[in-house]
Amino acid sequence: KDLEITGNRGEVLGPLDVSGPFALSRLAIKNSPKAVQLERVSSIQKLRILELENVRSEGLVALSLTPGLTQLKVKADISVELPDAMPSLQSLELSGLRSIRLASRYPRLVKFQMEDSVNAESAKKQFVMSEAPLLEDFVFRKNTGISSVSFPADIQKLKSIEIVDSQMRAIGDLNGAMKLTKANFAKNELMQMPRFTNAPLLETLILSDNPMTPDPTIRALIALKTLRAEHLDNGRWDDLSMIDLPQLTELRVARNSFKQAKEFLRFPNLEVLVISENKIQDISSLEKLSALSYLEAVDNPLLELRCPLGEERYCRFEWTK
Repeated sequence: KDLEITGNRGEVLGPLDVSGPFALSRLAIKNSPKAVQLERVSSIQKLRILELENVRSEGLVALSLTPGLTQLKVKADISVELPDAMPSLQSLELSGLRSIRLASRYPRLVKFQMEDSVNAESAKKQFVMSEAPLLEDFVFRKNTGISSVSFPADIQKLKSIEIVDSQMRAIGDLNGAMKLTKANFAKNELMQMPRFTNAPLLETLILSDNPMTPDPTIRALIALKTLRAEHLDNGRWDDLSMIDLPQLTELRVARNSFKQAKEFLRFPNLEVLVISENKIQDISSLEKLSALSYLEAVDNPLLELRCPLGEERYCRFEWTK
């Protein structure tokens, strides 16, 4: 029922024909490139857990999978095809895939993670997740061939979402993510901020390195404590008027075009403020932020290098050599 092959090159016995009379429920193959004939994995009818790391397929053969899997973890330069619906899948981890054809319906999925992989249906350039009512964690990092992701309306169990460094142009509404606590959308091509009109628990939002600027809907994030908005609008962003979030304790807006330090006084509870690589000349007004314990103001045209926080150790004016 449980078979694990590790560090086997398959040079003596040849590849394992898993289509034989096996009742496998778990198959794990690690660092064994020739240990199994991938095109026959789909014939293991009772397989529930599949873990593949550093395996390979011959030619253009794609790994086709049955819908009965509960856990799937693949880290290999191979092609993978999922059926449209994965009714039992609870955990999906994909990394380094040559190509992937994703499913759209995941009624029991809790964790989704995809990294350094290529979308097999590159002509569509979109990933539509039409069903995922139990999803809690969504990670999409350094992938290509997908420029938009959309989520179902029923996504109320989602706690963390990370869509990073993937040339993403559009992310669907997350209005149903009532339990969301952290969202990271850094290093994409987003022209608009994803919508969170009902995320009362969201504490951390990362928007850095996108051509967008925050819009007024950000005011609805009443629990937000940390906002990272570095290098927005190609470094031209210079307006905080739409961000009415007095509860913020950490704000990072480096590599933008802010000129007046007094703009940050609208956040009286700030403990960490990063304003490096802006156009600020005077930071003396920041002494009014009584809770501020760390200020980074590297590469600004400051007229005076004086820490407004009382002690120099609380401020940083140059990069460490």
